[in-house]
Amino acid sequence: MTDIRFKTPDGVFNLCAIAVIIREGKVLMVKGSDSGKHYPVGGHVQLGETSEQAVVRECLEETGVNYEVERLLFVCEDFFTYDGQPSHSVEFYYLMKPNSAEPNRLTDNGEELVWLPVNAIDNLLFPEFFKTELQNLPDSVKHIIIWRD
Repeated sequence: MTDIRFKTPDGVFNLCAIAVIIREGKVLMVKGSDSGKHYPVGGHVQLGETSEQAVVRECLEETGVNYEVERLLFVCEDFFTYDGQPSHSVEFYYLMKPNSAEPNRLTDNGEELVWLPVNAIDNLLFPEFFKTELQNLPDSVKHIIIWRD
């Protein structure tokens, strides 16, 4: 399948599905091997699949655990520059149902999976809105718009 990611003469567009996996007051994050920053499990939606199907697939690929979707938490429009090109991502963030299965220690591309306390998230976290939003999850879907350089 083909990722929904395409270039135009004016920039790049991405459609992504992201998992919010919380257990015992901790959120499961990937520790980036290059930047050292932490980011959630997830990735591009593929052509012909829903964002909900994509987040389940990405969880299984990256953690080895078959998580189920509980509900949609956030829809984020992210505007940024990547490799010198304007970029626009639309990201669906899903809260996943709690699961007692222990995820792999490494993702499918060799990055480390770590549990971080929700109430003590550091500055090496992406997306930054996790610092505040994970403290008190919204009751309904929240639309977030990010403009960054």
